[in-house]
Amino acid sequence: MKLSVFYGHVKDAAKQQGVSIGEMLDYVKSIGIDYIEVIRDFDMLDEGISAEEMRDLLAAHGLKVSNVCGYFDFAVKPDDYRGFGQIYDALTMGCRSIMPIPGLLTGNAETKEQEIRQMIEGERVVVAKAAELGVQCVIEPYDNPLSPVMSAVGMRYFADNVPNLKFALDSGNLDFCCEKIEEEYPRMKDKIAHVHLKDRSETPDGIQKPGHRTDGSEIYACAVGDGVVNVAWFVRQMVESGYDGCYAIEHFGMPDQKKAITDSVRNIKAMI
Repeated sequence: MKLSVFYGHVKDAAKQQGVSIGEMLDYVKSIGIDYIEVIRDFDMLDEGISAEEMRDLLAAHGLKVSNVCGYFDFAVKPDDYRGFGQIYDALTMGCRSIMPIPGLLTGNAETKEQEIRQMIEGERVVVAKAAELGVQCVIEPYDNPLSPVMSAVGMRYFADNVPNLKFALDSGNLDFCCEKIEEEYPRMKDKIAHVHLKDRSETPDGIQKPGHRTDGSEIYACAVGDGVVNVAWFVRQMVESGYDGCYAIEHFGMPDQKKAITDSVRNIKAMI
């Protein structure tokens, strides 16, 4: 089983533990994680880290890149093709999977349809270029009320209208929309090319501020397998389907990322 974890989690864990990024990369490698999920905007562009530098840093600790996420603003910038840089950075890092996140709607009901058309066209351009270079593009159910792909219905609409676009199915983000992984997986399984394993807790820990589902109920970040999402069922379905891609562990906002990463790996291994 190929396990990955977000670079941001490693960075936060290193800061929380008072150790270097390199030491924390060694730690995640030692517990069975072989890949790192990179968010290009935050992990590279904001930090001034080039694709070559990221590749070499991870390689020095025996790690590879599982997927490169990138943000766009197609709703107001139809020609926002930073995705080309995302593609080339992924290839430089030896990765052939990217997530071009189409961005958020403005919230203006009168322009919503036009904004969605622009988002789809922007995705088509990036996905087509990626396909030419042998890179797979995926989208996830992005957990924001202004995201056109926050729900399974939205994801399927984009995939139906953007050739070669596949799914990065995120168990926790479906829960954000009050959708059940058990109900949506059968309708989406044929287009799954990447996986984010995220769980949601409904129990306050006294530290985190609550997030909210679309129905207003409170949710909190937690280690994978410690929450209310049926992640174990999802993992077993993916394993039985023959999926051989990466499973990226995700739990942004955890006050102790090292413990959350450790607990997630232990729980995921127990699931299979």
